[in-house]
Amino acid sequence: MPTLFLQTSLFFLGTIVGSFLGVLIHRYKKNESGIIFGRSHCNYCQKKLAAKDLVPLASFILLKGRSRCCNKKIGKEYFFLEIITGILFGLLWIIFPDAPTFIFFTIITTIMIAIAWYDGLFQEIPDIFSITGILAALIGNLLLQKIQINEIGIGALIGFLFFKMQHVISKGKWIGEGDIFLGIFMGIFLGWKNLLVALFFAYMTGAIIGLILLLQKKAHGKTAIAFGPFLMAGTIFAMFFGDVIVHWYGNTL
Repeated sequence: MPTLFLQTSLFFLGTIVGSFLGVLIHRYKKNESGIIFGRSHCNYCQKKLAAKDLVPLASFILLKGRSRCCNKKIGKEYFFLEIITGILFGLLWIIFPDAPTFIFFTIITTIMIAIAWYDGLFQEIPDIFSITGILAALIGNLLLQKIQINEIGIGALIGFLFFKMQHVISKGKWIGEGDIFLGIFMGIFLGWKNLLVALFFAYMTGAIIGLILLLQKKAHGKTAIAFGPFLMAGTIFAMFFGDVIVHWYGNTL
């Protein structure tokens, strides 16, 4: 199969998955029935949407970011969710062109995007998302044997203790309980070495973004900023580049 065709196909597959995640996230938050198989509807007038209104990326562009039925603005987060998911699906095959690894990482990436987007929108992380990630990461790593079992165990322990201590010391002011499950998920998926890479990237990125917001006066010292997106971005970064960084760091010592 020609590379360009494959990459394009994976990109569009990612946009479809991203579109589904957008629906799933909002239905879960609103506790709507038919979370997975229910018909899509307008969030404003509740009218059922036609298939032509559900084409990832294209529908948003052609409708100029507005609902066809009531002309209300559609949140741009849907568009960005679709395009980011599409890009990541394409990148995964470029960097991991092995089918079992690609499938495993695609599943994990989908879960991470859902966690990041949910936390970014609502500043909370449903335990079901993190627990699903924990189970998927554990099963995938055990089947593919990409990480030694002791590294998985140490990673899970470090992830748990790192966030549990912050939660206890701050009495829940720094991080929420959802971040504790997130730490376990990250540790099981990455192993302890790449977990450290992910945490370093997440905290550095979070500090830089926080500083920028403070300088622009868009936030102040007590402004609550969702940290889940930074943690998931760090995990994705470590998934792509963690082994290279760990190897480089080991050779420099």
